Amino acid sequence: MKPRPAILIVEKEQLLLMRYRYGNHTVYGIPGGNPDEGESLQDALIRELQEELQVRIRPGRLLFLAETVRPGQASAHVLHCLFEGTITEGIPTLNPAETSAAAVEWVPLAELEKLHLYPQLGKQINAWYRQEQSPPVYLGPVAQPWV
Repeated sequence: MKPRPAILIVEKEQLLLMRYRYGNHTVYGIPGGNPDEGESLQDALIRELQEELQVRIRPGRLLFLAETVRPGQASAHVLHCLFEGTITEGIPTLNPAETSAAAVEWVPLAELEKLHLYPQLGKQINAWYRQEQSPPVYLGPVAQPWV
């Protein structure tokens, strides 16, 4: 299992997401990435968002832990570690040299549950934002749709 830190940045009731195209499918990813050897989860977030979205961020507390396992690919077992956070400098702008995302978007929180989200945690993110859930929360395996 590999850890993947990601960050929930909410401004004006909109969540910062990265939009990807896989064939005829649109998938929205929560910004984050894979830690380098010896790198902390929060340091990985700081580096990844600076590289991919050209912003400086301040990660906050750990909110959720959730697992995804792609069927037939045991090596694709991922532990998603979602932190809250803020942008401290810059405007999110894709750096195509560092990401395969097609776009960066601010998506209204009310629309999250309608999206193909990776990881598929729109309901939990909305509950956290409405303060219906006290983080951190281990969510276990996620019913993740794959394309």
